[in-house]
Amino acid sequence: MRQLDILLFLFVSAALPTTLIALAIQYGERVRRTHGPRFYILIGIAWQVILSLPAGLLQAYHYITQVQGKSAMLRLAIPVIAAPINAGGYTARVIFEAMAGPPAPFKGPNLPGVMQNYNIYLVILIIQLMLVATAFQYRWRTAGKGYRDPLLLLGAWLLLGNSLFNAAWPWWGR
Repeated sequence: MRQLDILLFLFVSAALPTTLIALAIQYGERVRRTHGPRFYILIGIAWQVILSLPAGLLQAYHYITQVQGKSAMLRLAIPVIAAPINAGGYTARVIFEAMAGPPAPFKGPNLPGVMQNYNIYLVILIIQLMLVATAFQYRWRTAGKGYRDPLLLLGAWLLLGNSLFNAAWPWWGR
């Protein structure tokens, strides 16, 4: 039962911010024609979450052995559950492991994976998300090219690579 509680916690921690971001983007599109920096920061955070989903699919179908052979619905929920971890990617992982050590084992007296020190990981994740989203909004507003901007596209590829390099990291517990 403890594992189910952890999965529920991860799902809420991933789904709630993603839903709030989607609502904020929808609200911003309908109300204002000219958007301020906060709107583009929200879009930058949303893109980081979206670009982390392929790493979650890779984890669900290859790395996380606890869900192998389970229903497709559970496997499709893993990318959403893993979104906070995968959005931080390899860069947040390196900083987290330097501060808190590797993830705890899946079996044992402590919470598995990153959950034991989730408060440390969340601080690292929030700092990284805000730095990248701020750079995104600055570039979007100054270049004026939208998604055709080559620097924004390069940044998107780097974020995708950052999350995919982190896919083999056992954040769920070894």
